[in-house]
Amino acid sequence: MSVQIAVNAFDPNSPEDKVLVRGNFNDWANVDEMVPNPSDSVKYEKIVNDTLVPVVDTVRYKYFYTSQASGDVWESGSVRFFYALGNEPDQNNNNLPEIVRNDGFFDPIVEPGIFPVYTEILFEIDMRPAHFFLADSGVITFGGGQVTSVDTIYIAGGAPRTSPALAWVWIYPRGMPSVRRYK
Repeated sequence: MSVQIAVNAFDPNSPEDKVLVRGNFNDWANVDEMVPNPSDSVKYEKIVNDTLVPVVDTVRYKYFYTSQASGDVWESGSVRFFYALGNEPDQNNNNLPEIVRNDGFFDPIVEPGIFPVYTEILFEIDMRPAHFFLADSGVITFGGGQVTSVDTIYIAGGAPRTSPALAWVWIYPRGMPSVRRYK
């Protein structure tokens, strides 16, 4: 949760802000609240007891938090999963095998990927193709309307309600160029 805490999306000191694990083992309900790890307060954990048939029962789950600042937030990415192998060790000698999940960060970003202090960032975009298209066709159809001049540029996620919606694309690994598809 270190990234959510660093960007003020989650306040670990607020009794209203909670981290949960939800999955098919608890009917995706808000019942398994996670607590800070005693040795690392930005890592949250929860012990869940379940009866799994090895290699048959697949546990599907996602992390979820609720906060005053952000509301209800599911982690991004696909549903996580695991299954028992049948040879899990009994690490705490309670006659129950344990499966320990070390899943990493809530979202696919690590702390070096955020700025700990306010930083000036300059975004540049070459709008010549849009101007050339307008000069050639006179109009760009977007969101059910027609654009006849390029006078405002939005970063995805910051635009007013548009159709289609402008959204961040997280599917490509960092450094990979965007993929163009031609019909």
